[in-house]
Amino acid sequence: MKIQKGFILIITAVVIIGLGYYAFNQRAQEPGTTEVGQEGGYAIQLGDQRAGSITTTVRYVHLTQPGYVWLTVPDTYESNYSLGVSSLLSAGEHYNVVISHRDPEADAYRLGQQVTANLYMDNGSKVGALDLDDDRVLTSDGKPLTDTVTVN
Repeated sequence: MKIQKGFILIITAVVIIGLGYYAFNQRAQEPGTTEVGQEGGYAIQLGDQRAGSITTTVRYVHLTQPGYVWLTVPDTYESNYSLGVSSLLSAGEHYNVVISHRDPEADAYRLGQQVTANLYMDNGSKVGALDLDDDRVLTSDGKPLTDTVTVN
């Protein structure tokens, strides 16, 4: 009887540890998402995007200064097509930022399409519109701070 109780206690401990490990890893990164890109207090993470959607939800944005999220998709000329821009976001953390696409009829997501969210810092004008000539793209190691996902 003592052997069975000991065996049951060991199995119970293993199950509890396994569930704790699983729960921790689920919070760290859910399946189908990308890691959070971050640098110097800035971070961005897109969540899953669905085919046919005319909005994009950016799961997480962290800014140390006001800024914007600019959404792009590759176009046929090997450049980036502007899908939409967030409103001016204040410094701090933002969750589930919804960005409407510029042209809902033409800009609905297609299966397998890639979408990139780019972080830009406001130039100080705080006019509420991204100015690609004046606002500064946030970078990490000289590359734009972005997150890219494939539409499913």
